[in-house]
Amino acid sequence: MTQKYSILWFDDSKDFVEPRLELIKAHIESLGFEFICEFTIDDSLLNEEWLKKLDPDLILVDYGLGKGTMGDKVVEKIKKIEPDAVVVFYSGKIEDYIEKISRKIDGMYFTIRADLVEKTRNVINRTVRKQQEPNNMRGVIIAEAVDIEGKMENLILIALGPDEERKKVIQKIMDPKWQILTFQNKFDLVNKICKERIKSLNKAKNSSKDPTKKAEMDTLISEITAKKQALVDAQEEVIKIRNIMAHAIYDTKTGCMISYVSPTPVPIDDAFCKKTRNDLRNHSENLDEITRLISTKINP
Repeated sequence: MTQKYSILWFDDSKDFVEPRLELIKAHIESLGFEFICEFTIDDSLLNEEWLKKLDPDLILVDYGLGKGTMGDKVVEKIKKIEPDAVVVFYSGKIEDYIEKISRKIDGMYFTIRADLVEKTRNVINRTVRKQQEPNNMRGVIIAEAVDIEGKMENLILIALGPDEERKKVIQKIMDPKWQILTFQNKFDLVNKICKERIKSLNKAKNSSKDPTKKAEMDTLISEITAKKQALVDAQEEVIKIRNIMAHAIYDTKTGCMISYVSPTPVPIDDAFCKKTRNDLRNHSENLDEITRLISTKINP
């Protein structure tokens, strides 16, 4: 689990799943995660490679899957492949099956269909709390910051053009062992790339005689300008948090990260974790959009 929360759901009724899926999705997104769900009734797909590829944080399984497929058999298959999988098993009358199943399978949660959403929310909260343990959260933040840095480097290379020699030089500059471009430098360079793109689009718009092209360039300028504004917050929301986590120790008495790069202790609580997940995801998506916009070509 990083910025995404993934659910694998076995049920043979879309009419049952869809309204509950929206409620579960809303809960996951309220915690600052991107929601992903794979819905299926076909347990024939269930093998180690498929499960590893999906890498679900939570698996929901209905007892009666239709066509003679029983959910307890699906759960046994899942647990054989991945013993640590977190599974919520449900049915109309789950008390008929709990004793039989719980004897055979560890790490299970049981509920009746009517209580599935509430039970699932509780299990999600439990799995999220594990991720929010200080060392786990530190790893998530640093990993996501590395991904954001990689997106910036890719954007910079795209903006500088296809010239191979120039590309080689820039790749060397961005190599950590050279220590020339810092995380902040890269954000600053992305900001400058946006400014230069806006400048060139304004110049092209002023020289164009095609009203349609002018309108297209106006739209592109507005979109880049809007996305560029979010870069201002990167210092506090990405760089500072990454640096604190990379150079901090956890104080069990206060529940805070104490870092020599920040005079203020950082509490690792629900509010901090939710905000940080949202901030990192927003900056990652913002860079994706900037890359798309910078790559958009409009001939005057």
